[in-house]
Amino acid sequence: MSDHTADDQHTRFMQLYTELASSGTPKQSAQLLCARAEAYSPDESVWACANGLGLLDALMIDDAAVSANNVEDLQELITDAIVGASVRGLFVGQRALRAATAAAPDAGGSHAPKPSPALKARNGHRIPGL
Repeated sequence: MSDHTADDQHTRFMQLYTELASSGTPKQSAQLLCARAEAYSPDESVWACANGLGLLDALMIDDAAVSANNVEDLQELITDAIVGASVRGLFVGQRALRAATAAAPDAGGSHAPKPSPALKARNGHRIPGL
């Protein structure tokens, strides 16, 4: 795992989850649920996939990992994969939500072309420096 303590990771996870779960439109919520991120355990024997809210969608455990590890080691491998996928899922969801918010017309992210200086001048807008 990383340098952060489990409590720090849990706190950050809950902050991001709350932010993502409580914001956005139904379309953005659907985008969060469709966003995916995956992670492996350090030995790549456990794979986890989470959605954009950081919630676990899938978990695969290699049969060899079950037979080769004791319960505590297997639990650590599973936890590493789940935490990695959840955190990555949250960040993917956060990025998707920011992109959707920036693209919304009321947020100033409209994809409509900006009028050229010549068009503004024709419409009576004053252009600085002219």
